[in-house]
Amino acid sequence: MAETRPLHQEALPHQEPEAARPPLVGAGAKLRTILRRSIFWSYERGSWQYDVIVILILAFIFLSHPLFQDQPVLELTNLRHVSGVVELSHDETSHTYQIDARLLESLNAPTERAAETILEKSLNRQVKVKSVEEIRDRKDSQVVLGYRVQVEP
Repeated sequence: MAETRPLHQEALPHQEPEAARPPLVGAGAKLRTILRRSIFWSYERGSWQYDVIVILILAFIFLSHPLFQDQPVLELTNLRHVSGVVELSHDETSHTYQIDARLLESLNAPTERAAETILEKSLNRQVKVKSVEEIRDRKDSQVVLGYRVQVEP
């Protein structure tokens, strides 16, 4: 026959309560526990620890933006893939455009006159060219990729 147990006796062996256990060895062990629980996200949703982790993540997302230079930058090697006219900047005194060298060469006219013609067609208005500057692949290169043209507004 099976052995019977009284009702007040537990089926599992008795464990010591949390307060009776010896404390972890120093602050280092406590810090490791906090880091482990934070990294593996083992805090309950709605607890203050969970909220702190969410706040830290959001702070990283919104405050670290200036640390990363992830804005697209037009580089000289990219000019091979850009055809046409691109506005680079403008202010009260001038507008600066970048024109593909192939467009200017196709007109068989002096550089300033060709740039003026292309910009007039592109902008649908009369323009007066102030300066034209060659954009080369490298400083010592003979390959002209485009032209930086400044015009009056």
